[in-house]
Amino acid sequence: MPAYVAHHPAAVWLVGPMFAALTGVAFKEGMCYGKAECAALFFVIPLTLLGHLTGLVGSDGEQGLVAVWCGLIAVFAGRKYTQAVKDDIGDKSVFIFNALTVAEQEEWTVRARQRPGFAQMLGEDV
Repeated sequence: MPAYVAHHPAAVWLVGPMFAALTGVAFKEGMCYGKAECAALFFVIPLTLLGHLTGLVGSDGEQGLVAVWCGLIAVFAGRKYTQAVKDDIGDKSVFIFNALTVAEQEEWTVRARQRPGFAQMLGEDV
């Protein structure tokens, strides 16, 4: 597949959704965890693919972008591997809340609004 895409730039449309998903993951990791390599990947991935698709980036430019891409992915993978699982899973409370009945959700919301600082957390005027 990589060889076919390399020789047929229009084939980027076939693999594009996979790389769009990867770009989304890079965006999330960059925003949620402040990983600079992911912020860079957010720009490098589409630039590489669009450059290949349009032909605006020459062969040397594509090779350079792919090399940068590989380096950034390696850094990202290394940092992800060493990240604590509890930090990666995130807050599952939204799933717990959604599993409650409507009455339980309303009761929880009333109790939560009574907690000190809750309105400020939501940016509401007190």
